[in-house]
Amino acid sequence: MKEITDMEGFDLLPREQQIKVLNMDVNFVGLGKPTNASKNAKDWSTWPGHPKYGKVPEIIRLEMLEREAVAREALKKPIKERLQSIENNS
Repeated sequence: MKEITDMEGFDLLPREQQIKVLNMDVNFVGLGKPTNASKNAKDWSTWPGHPKYGKVPEIIRLEMLEREAVAREALKKPIKERLQSIENNS
């Protein structure tokens, strides 16, 4: 979430629009409860893995890093579009 809230223009959106961007499907990856609790807010490049289940396999880490990059780019567009809409309606 921090990475998204730090994106250019995010802070200029009204709260309602910020929440919509944060709740976009592309921003979520399903993980099991224990894994999600272990990962917390760490990104895939810094999270070593779950203490009980072991390290994240490198192939999985690379795939998840790619998904993060795709999601990051996908979230930039709606932020920009929402800002343009606000400007056009001003």
